[in-house]
Amino acid sequence: MNRTDSASTQRKQIQWRTLVQQIRKRPLIALLAALGAAIHGGTALLRLSTFWPYPHTVDFASFYVGAWATRLHTSIYPFSADLLDLLKAEQGLTVSPAVLNSFPIWPWLLQPLTLVTFPAAAWIWLCFNLALLVWITGRLAQTAQLTGGWTLLVLFGVVLTFGPVMLTLTLGQSSIWLTALSLWLGRRLAQTQLSASSERSTVIDIIGWIGAVSTKLFPVLWGAGFVVLQRWRSLWGAVAAALAFVGVHLLFLRQTTLVYLTEFLPSRTQVFSTGAFVDDQSLLAWLSRMTQPALVTVSGVSATEQTAVIWQPALAIPAPVVQIVGVGVLALLGVAVIYTIRRARPAAHESAFYLWILFCLLPFPHTERYNHTLLLPGMAVLWAQGARGQRMAAAAYFLAALSRLTHLWAQILPSPLASLLSGSGLFAVCVLMWGIWRTHPRANTQDALTRAP
Repeated sequence: MNRTDSASTQRKQIQWRTLVQQIRKRPLIALLAALGAAIHGGTALLRLSTFWPYPHTVDFASFYVGAWATRLHTSIYPFSADLLDLLKAEQGLTVSPAVLNSFPIWPWLLQPLTLVTFPAAAWIWLCFNLALLVWITGRLAQTAQLTGGWTLLVLFGVVLTFGPVMLTLTLGQSSIWLTALSLWLGRRLAQTQLSASSERSTVIDIIGWIGAVSTKLFPVLWGAGFVVLQRWRSLWGAVAAALAFVGVHLLFLRQTTLVYLTEFLPSRTQVFSTGAFVDDQSLLAWLSRMTQPALVTVSGVSATEQTAVIWQPALAIPAPVVQIVGVGVLALLGVAVIYTIRRARPAAHESAFYLWILFCLLPFPHTERYNHTLLLPGMAVLWAQGARGQRMAAAAYFLAALSRLTHLWAQILPSPLASLLSGSGLFAVCVLMWGIWRTHPRANTQDALTRAP
């Protein structure tokens, strides 16, 4: 063995000894992380069959069918039966697509995927998301102040098996793209000389913002974070993106957009605001499950096995009262978050932006578990804050793991307890918000006077 090999072996031994020492010093963090990893990893293994012989992703199927509907100038809201029959016969579509909730610009942007069959498009989408996860892992490592090749490899495994990430991959959703965008914007906010950023970067931000708002509604709220942080260049970029977003709809998708805004979106909003969906992680949905009787449908080990379960709350409260209480809590939380962000030092604007992103997951009437890929930046921020932050990050990671078992809780636990645990993802968001608030560096009076816009 030469000297280089010997030195490398010694470094690895030191790293492992350091890791063992850290585990001994922080047993609670290690226990929560181990339990969370076991649940995340186990549930990920159960879903691997989704990807063979090609990804059977129902939400991506809606993207693909929507892209074809845009190309052929047929109905998107809803899809026509003739189009579905055509794609099944000629493009290999074997998956029943979910309802497409995105703005019309999203399938318009995805039209290049119509150049290949559905199986090929599904593989392309999966590979695109895996490539994004590699980039996301690097960004998370920088934010969490983690270094080393083996550390990055382990972190990639943690990110890949993270419940919301795996759920996004198995459904073909776009939440990984949103997480990448949030990290991109957060890193931009962390730059001390943001006003000196290149025009090219600003254009990329605008394109990314259009992509985020196209596929999801709640990123519209992210722009308010720029106002609170007084990052005017980012705000103007967001405004430009919004104008471009509206312009594309008016120029190329006027009729479809009219149908979306006047017919489809109001009907879907009504469904989401009145239904007690078991996977909905918004605050109002969880309060509804805790206080209203409901018939919920859950799946077993196989996503195709459906079971109906009746939930009876321990204490029934009229729905209007629940709505008023929920809105009041959201308002108080919003004020607290804005106050915290306004007091942030300029050097802490990245974590302040992630705090705002976490808050944006709470108020929308329908927040699925796959949107909780956006927990990753917050966990990375806390991990860099030492033992206190790491305890919070580990707790959120564990709670997100419990959220993967929501359907199991519904089948084996009494209604009140199952309803309580159905909000595990919501609790993970709240823990991260609390952790960032506790560890957030506040600006003193001089900082506030000299804060850069």
